[in-house]
Amino acid sequence: MVSAECRAVSLEARLIGSLSAVVVAYDVDAMASMYNDVIVQILDEILPVRSVTRRPLPSDPWFDADCRAAKRLTRRLERASLAASRRAADAARGLTQASTSASAATARESRVAHCMQRRTYRHALRHRKCAEFWSVKFTSASSPRYMWSTVDQLLGRGQRACDGISADELAIPSLPTR
Repeated sequence: MVSAECRAVSLEARLIGSLSAVVVAYDVDAMASMYNDVIVQILDEILPVRSVTRRPLPSDPWFDADCRAAKRLTRRLERASLAASRRAADAARGLTQASTSASAATARESRVAHCMQRRTYRHALRHRKCAEFWSVKFTSASSPRYMWSTVDQLLGRGQRACDGISADELAIPSLPTR
């Protein structure tokens, strides 16, 4: 395995070697173009472009528009709380002209608002989740098999890997006899 220092030296040598041919021409545009080409070539070798497929996960059935709005508000208050804390810290260090006590009070109020909203959001999420499970329990109380398949779907449990394989499909070689 080649160390990072050796790679850096070889890349630098290659860059200098490629640019030395252009230096003779004294053309600034040609030199800039050659420099860009060499840098792009080196970067393509070090960090090749690759495509990534992102598959979005399905949302939970109980995560509705109200939960989404509560989560958005919680994140916004979290960002505001962090910004207020940074401003208070800057004021305490004397980096800004704001008063230290006012900045600290604003940071505390912002933190309390964020904590209360986060508590409310988590409570609402738990409440929606429980309500969804209870509705499944009561609507499928007469059929336990249907109830458990619905619970598995709600929890995101799909088929197990062994569900699609039968014993006949397993080709187990016979053991040699003595």
